[in-house]
Amino acid sequence: MKHMLWLLALLAGLGSCGPDTYVITGTLDPAAPDSVYLLALPDRTPIAATMAQPEGHFRLEVPLTRPEVALLSSGGRDLTLLFPEAGEITALPDGHGRLRPGGTPMNNRFAALNDTLSVLRTEYYALGPDADTQEFDALHDAFDNLYDEAIRLNSDNMLGAYLLAERARECEDLSKIEEQLNRFPEKLQQTPQLQTVRSRLDRAARTAVGAPCPALSLPNAEGQPISLDSLTGAGRWVLVTFWATWSAPSRQELAQLRTRYDDRLKKRLTIYNVSLDNDTATWRRYLAQQSFAWIDVRAVENGSCPVADQLELRNLPTNLLIDPKGRIAARNLHGKSLYDKLSTLNP
Repeated sequence: MKHMLWLLALLAGLGSCGPDTYVITGTLDPAAPDSVYLLALPDRTPIAATMAQPEGHFRLEVPLTRPEVALLSSGGRDLTLLFPEAGEITALPDGHGRLRPGGTPMNNRFAALNDTLSVLRTEYYALGPDADTQEFDALHDAFDNLYDEAIRLNSDNMLGAYLLAERARECEDLSKIEEQLNRFPEKLQQTPQLQTVRSRLDRAARTAVGAPCPALSLPNAEGQPISLDSLTGAGRWVLVTFWATWSAPSRQELAQLRTRYDDRLKKRLTIYNVSLDNDTATWRRYLAQQSFAWIDVRAVENGSCPVADQLELRNLPTNLLIDPKGRIAARNLHGKSLYDKLSTLNP
């Protein structure tokens, strides 16, 4: 805990940039000196390059043109993330085959944060499978709180932007993510990292309760396209289910749903069952074995699944309940909560 308090105090003291250049000095393994590349993330766009000296030392002097996250790479290996800012950034061996950034405020704080996160991960793995659930939960909370506080203390710089982009990959509380995003100044919100966060929020809004029915038109097992909006209206409810044959929870949920999809429910509800299977043959065989009494379609084309990104699908099974007016009435209802809701549907 003392280590975490020290880190948060350090994170709170971030200074501002001065001149419009920065220098990176570092050392590779002297046994294998090679070219050193500085790349901009997330697209790995080249920023600068140099050749390390025989003893492994290298130096890059780079214009500071915009806020960004960078990566040092050499010999086909990624060595460290770093944050361009005025001053001399150091990149020295960390003893584990990578480099450790430092020398400037953001990079010092990034290294310190990684040290603390490493301590938490070590404690987590040391608990073992028989540890009390409360111990696991406490470490999860410590991890989340550390990330959230670091983002709050750095909501005016690229360290905070990077941390929020990482946090947004896993965090399910999108209201918190949006609140954190809105603290950043407009210039930083235009960076690729925060644009990615905004895109996730926008995609999630497409499946929020009250949003219009998603525009989906997907092929069935015979290759015939069936549009979702053709099934809504006229007093009909539609349950859109996303699943895959390789997902055991998906198969279990569909098996339970089939037992409850009786004639009474069929009069009020259409099921639009969307598979995320890559293997067409496996999907078709499974459908033939199960003989589901609903509409089965598939969302994967040529190995890609744009629907998953479009609708921010992060887990399977997932479902959306569409009301007769063509709007999302509920999402991700499972088990008893799903069947309780279906039993109340009005025709």
